[in-house]
Amino acid sequence: GYLSSEKVRQVVASSRLPDDQLRRIWQLADRKNDGRFDRGGFNIAMYLVDCALRGDPIPEYLP
Repeated sequence: GYLSSEKVRQVVASSRLPDDQLRRIWQLADRKNDGRFDRGGFNIAMYLVDCALRGDPIPEYLP
């Protein structure tokens, strides 16, 4: 199944990260660029949010 983009947006935005970081996380986690998130995409988004909150840089791309 998929999570809606609105639900993911609410969760990611609750991190209170700056908009530029949120956009970058969204671009990396929405692997198909369709606005839908499967479990893997959601996990990527949450991992990147956690990294950013710790002060780690958000990567330019994912392997």
